[in-house]
Amino acid sequence: MKPILILNLGGTICMCPSESGLIPDSQVLPDFLNKHHQRLNFVYKEPFELIDSSQANNVYWYQCAQYIMDNHNDYRGVIITHGTDTMAYFASSLRFYFASTSLPIIITGSQLPLTQDGNDAIANVQFAIKQIDDRLIQQMGIAIAFNNQLLQAEKTSKVDTQTFNGFAQNCTTAVLTQSISALTMMRELNIKNIQLIWIHPSFDFNQLPTPQSGLIYIFKSYGAGNLPKHPKLEDFLLKAIQKNAVVINHSQCFYSEVDMNIYAAGNWLGNYNVLGAKNMTMEALMAKLHCIDTDDIKKLKTLLLTPFHYELA
Repeated sequence: MKPILILNLGGTICMCPSESGLIPDSQVLPDFLNKHHQRLNFVYKEPFELIDSSQANNVYWYQCAQYIMDNHNDYRGVIITHGTDTMAYFASSLRFYFASTSLPIIITGSQLPLTQDGNDAIANVQFAIKQIDDRLIQQMGIAIAFNNQLLQAEKTSKVDTQTFNGFAQNCTTAVLTQSISALTMMRELNIKNIQLIWIHPSFDFNQLPTPQSGLIYIFKSYGAGNLPKHPKLEDFLLKAIQKNAVVINHSQCFYSEVDMNIYAAGNWLGNYNVLGAKNMTMEALMAKLHCIDTDDIKKLKTLLLTPFHYELA
């Protein structure tokens, strides 16, 4: 039987104290694995700089995906340790980098490091190891293993920093069943210029930016996609059309689906070609945008609302 690849990217799970706070340590995770999982058939790799995941970006994650792509034939599954701050962004990114995968990929980490008493790191690593050969991850393809839960990669967000129940998924239906057996890269990374605008009751609409051609603006709206019909916002949206900028409506609610047809407070946005993000998580929305390789606005909007995986389920 082929071994499991354990790929360490850093994060809290393998950190030690320093004068400036917790920092990744290369010895922590291999020492733990060699001491507590001697019978496990695994290969430990640390191909990139160990980082706090707040320092991660799409280029770093794409390099990780490429490493898996180049070496996947040698392993029966991959467990990746990653920091929790951007773990959900990473999981969604991996989902969209790969068109499909029959190679189980589990991402895990912890709220407390392995070096700290009472940590959740031991349980999360053991849970990930237990799940890597399970039928469920074969169906999911890519998932986050955390607090005894296996969570759909492109439907999960970080929701808590104070307890071990750090992640939740915004869906309750069955996971996607993988139907293609090959591991393939979907397309080249295409970094978009994205600006996030969070609307709140005290928002000063005079501070809206001037729409720029080629930019993507994501408005964080209320509930099902409602926004105040403010003259400054109407002016912004009109100029966005003139500049061929993309405006996306994404709800501030975690368990929500943007449907601008429900309320008049959302319906008016359709007059300005605002695109509803439906029930995509912010992490999935960002990842998908960076994997749509087109500058054509109409095509981009069509592809964004075309299911690639499980992001719209």
